Amino acid sequence: MKCWMTIVTISIVGLAIFTSGCSQGISTDEYQKVINELYQAQSNAANLQNENAGLKKQITDLQQKESALNQQISSLKTENDNLKTEVTKLKQASTSTPTTPTTLAPVPTTSVTVVTADQIAADYESNPLAADIKYKNQILTVTGRILSIGSSTTQPYITFEGGGLFTTTNVKATFKSQYVANITLISKGQTITVRGLFIGKGFLYTEMVDCDLVP
Repeated sequence: MKCWMTIVTISIVGLAIFTSGCSQGISTDEYQKVINELYQAQSNAANLQNENAGLKKQITDLQQKESALNQQISSLKTENDNLKTEVTKLKQASTSTPTTPTTLAPVPTTSVTVVTADQIAADYESNPLAADIKYKNQILTVTGRILSIGSSTTQPYITFEGGGLFTTTNVKATFKSQYVANITLISKGQTITVRGLFIGKGFLYTEMVDCDLVP
């Protein structure tokens, strides 16, 4: 429709120019030149309109991309805030754990077998059955040098020196969970005394459980 209106407009303008030109003695060639210039001007205007429409589309696309990027940035900020909150909670939980060492257990008045970790290891190396009869299911007070320190779930433990390089008779003492702070104050190679229930030979160690540190 716009195209036909443009043609009609150009035709009317051209006719007016032609009529005016004829009255002023303008030749047909000059009239055709003016008409061609009008068509060229109209074509240039159409091209500019198309270019303008293309630029508007590019602007719209860029605005949509900017909006999408802003949404991603907002999501990342929210996720970052959530992570910071989790870190804060973890820090608070870690600092809320009691760090004061537990008071060491008093020496009981009942009879308790006192022995060294070296002796237990030697007895089990010599005769495991006889060693079970001697020590198993008894409360023992054991003294020895620390070979290693670790923890299983929330319960700390130490192993004593005693056997050979590849022995499975070294004593392992697992402590009550409240002794975590105390275990952080000792180190490998230190000589300590523990008291607990001796449960016999395990897979890698001879084992004591529910142990207390003895002053």
